[in-house]
Amino acid sequence: MTTFRKLSNLGFGFGLDLTTFRKLSNLRLRFRFDNFLKVVKSEIRIRFDNFSKVVKSGIRIRIRFDNFSKVVKSEIRIRIRFDNFSKVVKSEIRIRFDNFSKVVKSGIKKVVKSGIKIVSIMNNLSAQSSALYSKYFLTTDHFQKMVEAGIFDDTDHIELVEGELISMVPINPPHAGKTGRLHRLLSRRVGDLALVYAQTPIILDHDSEPQPDIVVARPRPDFYETSHPGPPDILLLVEVSNTTAKYDRTVKIPLYAHAGIPEVWLVDLLKARVEVYLQPQTDGYRQVLFPNNQESLTLSQLPAVSISLAELWN
Repeated sequence: MTTFRKLSNLGFGFGLDLTTFRKLSNLRLRFRFDNFLKVVKSEIRIRFDNFSKVVKSGIRIRIRFDNFSKVVKSEIRIRIRFDNFSKVVKSEIRIRFDNFSKVVKSGIKKVVKSGIKIVSIMNNLSAQSSALYSKYFLTTDHFQKMVEAGIFDDTDHIELVEGELISMVPINPPHAGKTGRLHRLLSRRVGDLALVYAQTPIILDHDSEPQPDIVVARPRPDFYETSHPGPPDILLLVEVSNTTAKYDRTVKIPLYAHAGIPEVWLVDLLKARVEVYLQPQTDGYRQVLFPNNQESLTLSQLPAVSISLAELWN
């Protein structure tokens, strides 16, 4: 009211009447109100815009969070499903493996049972067939006639062992070289005390005619042109073995012992050693020596003859 009075006095002072003054006052108030409204509107608009931005960003954050939660949930779901899948796979593999092991075990049992049946059948067949046929063993006379008839020639390395024809292993250079070296050493040392032959047949009994690598035999005027040396004639036999050591030990040397050959040397090329067999019995030699390669060997039937093993292996 005081301000209005001041304005009224100011208006009257300029010669304005009351009506004009009221108009001016209304205009001023309207202008101020309009400005106030603009300010208020602009303030409200600004605040609403800021609020809408905040709200929108909040909505965006919520959308992103919802998407994230969906991803997380789907990830958890996938992981759970994968875990379930792995459990299923493991259980499936375990079940299948268990079934497989059962099948294998049952299969092995069936194979074993069938194998036992087959063995029993074969044994029965062999027992029945043994009554139907038997092996025909050759004698040394048969073997000599086959040689004379030209069935075998000089290129065929065949020997007769206990009635059976045995094809000898081809001689390789180490075998031939060691046999030649030992033949020369023995020939020099023996001189006129004995005859030394390389790879010649001997007659052990009626069904065995093997071919040792070296034979040291008693001297005979015909040099064994009429018959091969036999057990009474033989002083030493030597077998040079490259790949047949097992066969020589288990087959030929027991055969020599049974025939009463007094001494046998087995020259094992693979082990680079000489085995000396002495004191023959019907079931094998009673004494077996393994001399050092620096030692000398003395023939048991010719004590004056010695061979240095260093010369053999050098």
